[in-house]
Amino acid sequence: MTPHDDDARTLDATGAATVRDEPGEWPVGARLLGTYEITGAPRTGGMGVVHPARHLEWDTAVAVKSPRRHLLGSPADRDNFMQEARTWVDLGLHPHICACLYVRTVDGFPRVFAEYVHGGSLADRMGGDDAPLYRGAEDEVLARILDIAVQTAWGLAHAHAQGVVHRDVKPGNILVGDDGQVRVTDFGLAQAAHGHRGTPRYRSPEQAARRATGPATDVWSLAVTVLEMCTGGGPGSTGRRLRRRWPTTVPTAAAGRESGPCRRGSPACWSGAWRTGRRTVRPAWTRSRPNWSPCTGK
Repeated sequence: MTPHDDDARTLDATGAATVRDEPGEWPVGARLLGTYEITGAPRTGGMGVVHPARHLEWDTAVAVKSPRRHLLGSPADRDNFMQEARTWVDLGLHPHICACLYVRTVDGFPRVFAEYVHGGSLADRMGGDDAPLYRGAEDEVLARILDIAVQTAWGLAHAHAQGVVHRDVKPGNILVGDDGQVRVTDFGLAQAAHGHRGTPRYRSPEQAARRATGPATDVWSLAVTVLEMCTGGGPGSTGRRLRRRWPTTVPTAAAGRESGPCRRGSPACWSGAWRTGRRTVRPAWTRSRPNWSPCTGK
C-alpha cells in the first residue's frame, strides 16, 4: 500500500507512451500497467470517472478513479491532487473506510486505485420510487438508517484520530456493501477539487464562510446526511415521501400531532424526530446488532 506514481513516462492501456487532454474510457478487457484489467462499464460522477477493474495477480476487485481535466488545470493542481490522494492512502486499513491502495499516473493523469465495494453508494440506495434503503417494515428501515449512521461515524472517527478531515461527507461518498458494511470513501479528493468547500447541500457553516475546518465539519455533513435519510429529502424537506409510507412516524410541524407537513426549519419537527429516534430507531438497531463491534465490523 505504498503510494507511488510513474514520473518517468506516461502510459496508455497497452503500455505505449501517449498524451491526452481528457481521461478516456477504457473498454472492458483493457489492461493497465500490465497489472489491472477493466471488468465493466465506467460510472461518471462530479469528480470524474470510476472504472471497475481486477488485479490480475491478486484476483481482487479494485476501483480506478480518474479526475476530470478541469480539476488538474495546472501543475500545482496536479500536485495537490496527488498529495490529497496519498493522505487517503496513509489512513491505512479500517473496516469503515474504503481502502486506497495507491495513486499512479496513467495516460497522463493521476489515477486513484481503491478498494471496490460491491453494493454501491448510500445515494444509490436512497434513490428511486422503490429505494432499497426504505424497504421493509418501519422498525427495520429505522434500524438500517441508524446502522449506516453509526458505521459512518466510526469511519470518520478513525480519520479524525489521525488528523484527517474528509470535508465532503455525503451519501455519494458513503459506500454500503451487499453485506451491510459501510465504508467512507474519497478522502481528500474533494479538498483538491473544491478548495475544502465540499458539496453545497452538505456544506458546514464554516465551509460556506470559507473559515478553517475541522472534525466538526464532518459531523455537520453527517448530520445532514442522516436527516436526509430520515426525511427522504434533507433540510427543509416536508418528509412527504416517507409520510406516505409511515403516516404516524414521520414527525410533523406540531409536536405530538400527526397532521400537516413539517414546516421548514421547525424546532418541533426536530424534536419530533429526536423522540421518534429514541422510541423506535435505537431499540430496533440494538436488537438487530446486539454484538456489534467497531473493531471487527461484525
